[in-house]
Amino acid sequence: MSDTNLLHLSAVWRQLPHLSTPLERELWNSFRTYGPSWQTQQLASETQRELYVELVSFCGRGTCRPFDAMVHLTGDSVQDVPKRLSTIVLEFLVASYDGGPEPGALNCCQVREFGSLLSTELPLLKVIDLESETYWRRVVWCYSNDLLSYHEHDYLAPRRFWKQQGIELKLARMIEQQDPQYWELEGLEDTIKKAAPFVDNLYIEQLRPNPTVEPIEDYEEYTIRNAPDELCNHGSLAVLEHLVNLTSLSLVLGVKNWLKPYQNRYSNCSLEDIENLGQALQKLEKLKKFTLSHTRLNSSKLKILLEFVTPLQLQALRLPHCQLAVGCGAILGRFLSRLQPSLTHLDLAHNRLDAPELDQLCPGLSVYQ
Repeated sequence: MSDTNLLHLSAVWRQLPHLSTPLERELWNSFRTYGPSWQTQQLASETQRELYVELVSFCGRGTCRPFDAMVHLTGDSVQDVPKRLSTIVLEFLVASYDGGPEPGALNCCQVREFGSLLSTELPLLKVIDLESETYWRRVVWCYSNDLLSYHEHDYLAPRRFWKQQGIELKLARMIEQQDPQYWELEGLEDTIKKAAPFVDNLYIEQLRPNPTVEPIEDYEEYTIRNAPDELCNHGSLAVLEHLVNLTSLSLVLGVKNWLKPYQNRYSNCSLEDIENLGQALQKLEKLKKFTLSHTRLNSSKLKILLEFVTPLQLQALRLPHCQLAVGCGAILGRFLSRLQPSLTHLDLAHNRLDAPELDQLCPGLSVYQ
């Protein structure tokens, strides 16, 4: 055969269409993208289907790269990867979610993905029925100020721990950041009632005062720069009485960390605030630890507070940075002498108790010898 015939045959061979088998990686990536989901397989239109792509098995070593990894992403580029039908359905369910538990008929993987897509800023009353561990882990991560504790509990704590801690953090943030005049409108009391079975510990780092001080009647409107104690009101903490499972309560009625220009109403509290707090405390029969810090307490406020606390079986009472001074030593001494012997920890650090006040405090401490 001549060289001319060989060249001719070679040219003809190159022009013929060739049937080639795609790489297994390409098949696997296409299967992951276009494979029918469990929801699709349940559709009535699928009952007469004769080709079942989901029955395809891959015998490779399992080292195929995912389809997403084949797309190069930069800051200016858009990922051009078709979404799976199940992902589209989940995104729709997340966008239309208006409270309640997770949508039914979701498998465990889809429940995790639903929890990873849902916003952590949704109102607590809407998300309190969710059981997704993924969602509550995200809530704890976003709301917690101590990320070290998050990593300490990671992979060790049961599912209920994440939901419980997430609810506690969201409830505390709600009480801290909401304007007191809108507590009733925003349904704070209803939220507390619904969250009560999950809340064992509550840490309120700073309670917001009322936004303005009301002027005296029959006077023109005016602004008070350094309001007296009786006008430095906060939202009524009597709503905490619904937290019947509460065992530990930490509260700041003043300012722990200044982020705004000084105003007296931020660093002070009224006698009415203490009375409202006391009304809630006397109904918290399971309370074991109570902390009130960075709150200006004079003798009259301290006396009212301790009268409400006396019937409780407290194990720890902390009153640091409360500016306890003249007249407070005798009140604390009488309180300690009448208190149940369950108290094991008393913290009065960073106060103004001088020698005469400590002399009046000591008789109460002698009971615990």
